[in-house]
Amino acid sequence: MTVAESSFSCCSAFRSSPGEGAADGDGEIVVVDLPDDSAATNLPDRAQAPVVRVIDRPSPNHDGRTLPVSMIVLHYTAAPLKESLNALCNGRGSRRVSAHYLVAEDGTIYRLVDESRRAWHAGVSRWRGITDVNSASIGIEIVNLGHDRQGVARPYPQRQIEAVIDLCLNLQARHDIVDVVGHSDVAPGRKIDPGERFPWKTLGERGVRLLPQRR
Repeated sequence: MTVAESSFSCCSAFRSSPGEGAADGDGEIVVVDLPDDSAATNLPDRAQAPVVRVIDRPSPNHDGRTLPVSMIVLHYTAAPLKESLNALCNGRGSRRVSAHYLVAEDGTIYRLVDESRRAWHAGVSRWRGITDVNSASIGIEIVNLGHDRQGVARPYPQRQIEAVIDLCLNLQARHDIVDVVGHSDVAPGRKIDPGERFPWKTLGERGVRLLPQRR
């Protein structure tokens, strides 16, 4: 999904005042740690997964899952931060959209939809025989304007990519994630995000579960 188009449970957490990237009314920072009782033996060592700090900014745009989480879908917003938050958290209109997380250019992570719920980010899409990609995935929107007027893809700041990596590794440690893919993978021909400037290789080098051709 591109916002410009507009169509955890956790064991341990504490709250503090908003930090960098938080605007008035954006909510409180929540420091989320991994659950202590994860019994899944096929998941990475808990100690290897970073603690992720998020700002709660609840979106009303979600419903119930019908499938277990098995993938992460990465998007770019094609819009600035404030516009993206407004679009993803707007509960009015006929083309309501959302994602579980939004990662700002400065690395601030907003939590918009609880992971237990189905966010509305993938649209008409398909992956490994799954046609309800929203039910099987966690959607991460990354603030990036896409391409400039000359058609040149815009780069992703390193601080933002570090936050995306930490979030993906945290999610991998708490869910049985098989694939981390782009919107362009689940909706080929319809979507191009997160785009040709997205540093897939960097994610793969850090342990994010990418498709073999991107590692």
